[in-house]
Amino acid sequence: ELEPVKIRYTRRSGQLESCLMLFLLATAVSVPFFLWVKPITDMMLTVKVEYCGGDQDFVVSLNQDMQMYMGWETVPYENVSSQLLGQLAVSEHSQRRLFNGTVPQYISFALSLDTFESNRVKSMQAAASSFPFCLDYDNLTGVLLDNYGAFFRAIAVQLGRSNATSCAELAEFCNDLGARLLRMVCGRTCRG
Repeated sequence: ELEPVKIRYTRRSGQLESCLMLFLLATAVSVPFFLWVKPITDMMLTVKVEYCGGDQDFVVSLNQDMQMYMGWETVPYENVSSQLLGQLAVSEHSQRRLFNGTVPQYISFALSLDTFESNRVKSMQAAASSFPFCLDYDNLTGVLLDNYGAFFRAIAVQLGRSNATSCAELAEFCNDLGARLLRMVCGRTCRG
């Protein structure tokens, strides 16, 4: 026959046990918060500031076939109730536009929503046929230079030559499979 074990349970041991349980519970809740939740929250706030700070008056989308970011200027953010090359393009445009309103460096902006949608899904063949000149980017002037400058700078960044200013500097890439956009804006150089 087993006799029951007698344990002396005093008020002090009861409070010590309760304090120990409270400490373990607080540790079990706070450790995951400081290890996982807090760093993720801080990162999300940083991303929010990057994406939502500054100029928010435009939409950008990548046309995979043309290897070009297309943009459309929207209603100014104040009037609304309620992303690599992509990141570079968006960051550069949002920051530069705040200061001097210059021509976008890496985004080709459309003048209407319909044109934006059309440009967003346009094939490289259609884009090349709308650029019927067999000229190099360096030989363009005026409006053509402004309109196609973003195309040249975008492919230069994609090819790792962001400081390139002429088609001759990118000529070695003309036959690369992923250089369709280069062959379009540097037709004379790439034709050989």
